[in-house]
Amino acid sequence: MKSKINIDDIKHLPISRNVKSQKRTLVKSITKYDKNTRDGLIICVVGRVYYVKDSINKIVFACDILGTINSPYKKSSIAVVGDFVKFNISEERNDDNLFLGSLVEVLERKSKLCRKSAGKADREQVIASNIDLVVAFFSAADPYYNRRLIDRYLVVAEENNLEVIILVNKIDLMDLDFLKNDFKVYQELGYSVFFISLIDEDNDINEFTNFLKNKNSIITGPSGVGKSTFVNKIFGDEIQVVGEISERTTKGQHTTSFVKLFNLPNGGNLVDSPGIREFGLWEFEKSELALFFHDFDKYRDSCKYKSCTHSHEPSCSVIEAYNNKLIDSQRYESYLSLFSSL
Repeated sequence: MKSKINIDDIKHLPISRNVKSQKRTLVKSITKYDKNTRDGLIICVVGRVYYVKDSINKIVFACDILGTINSPYKKSSIAVVGDFVKFNISEERNDDNLFLGSLVEVLERKSKLCRKSAGKADREQVIASNIDLVVAFFSAADPYYNRRLIDRYLVVAEENNLEVIILVNKIDLMDLDFLKNDFKVYQELGYSVFFISLIDEDNDINEFTNFLKNKNSIITGPSGVGKSTFVNKIFGDEIQVVGEISERTTKGQHTTSFVKLFNLPNGGNLVDSPGIREFGLWEFEKSELALFFHDFDKYRDSCKYKSCTHSHEPSCSVIEAYNNKLIDSQRYESYLSLFSSL
């Protein structure tokens, strides 16, 4: 099922929080449908309000969950942007003049970008579903890029069979030769890396946007790196609010406090997501982590022990390669950090 999303559907979408929702939701496997049940696509989520575009007449409904929902995801986010859903429609409207509805089923997700929920809860947080491409968006400075966070994105994307590219903004704030040298390791591993400056009028981002054509993509990264400005530039309009960097913390403000899906002019969809500072891996096998660090590929099979973790064992070929500067030091330290967190 495909559903074209017009930018006008969400460009000025009223963000209503007055749709009633129960605090607890029962996830079950059987739901009865009636003549008021429609198919749709979630294009925006704000709190417990789900904006769903009807696949038949393209009307956007402000939906809630009335306490029960048919979903295969009991330890995961119940409904997210990108989910295809079934929902019951209502003739009632909210204060923003949007028709109301209620979700009754979330269809199976073909793909997802997810992380472990923050805090102690053992639960998966899905940021967006049914996507093809992850754009890991960072800035050269203000705030400075974090290579360990980049590595987490790469691991999660590959684990979920998603294509991933790295985009570095604000290159006007740092020596470009230094940046290219620092990101050379990713290019050598086969990742596409783009360096841009959104304040440069002569800056050409067409090469990058070609990667987005006819794909369902999500743009994700820390706050303050320019994600919303980038989305505005693509569409040539102030469709996302642009915030200022927090001078006190240098970590940025959460300009995008909710997730939205935009229809790209040349085909495909783009999901803009809130800034992320932590990206914990969800249900990841510790013993398999090294398989996602392809810097180790040439060395790990030569280790003395088949169960080598490449962290402390004697006669470890990966550690030996690291000591001989054959493996990038930051990448290896990033591996150790991730390994200890699992």
